[in-house]
Amino acid sequence: MAAPRALALCVLLAIAVANAEAASVVVGLAKCADCTRKNMKAEEAFKALQVGIKCKNSAGEYERKAVGALDGTGAFRVPLASDLHGADCVAQLHSAASNVPCPGQKPSTIVPN
Repeated sequence: MAAPRALALCVLLAIAVANAEAASVVVGLAKCADCTRKNMKAEEAFKALQVGIKCKNSAGEYERKAVGALDGTGAFRVPLASDLHGADCVAQLHSAASNVPCPGQKPSTIVPN
């Protein structure tokens, strides 16, 4: 099943402190804007998706750093290495089957909190 085009991705970066070492966790929520209109269950759409986190490397190119699944409500929590806190990173919905970005979806900038 193809993912609906109007899935929206909201992202923020939360910081958890444990043992005096900061670890970054990207938390967010995807919404299915087309599900009601297309008579689809959002839970089914979310099963076919995952969120990919890409950060700029030293050459200025984005490379994948982490991937996480969406739960039945569209929520996700993706841990990142502590050295990526404050890095130029984006989150984007991908097909879980092919790992290809969802069509029509621009990456969301991750904003440290």
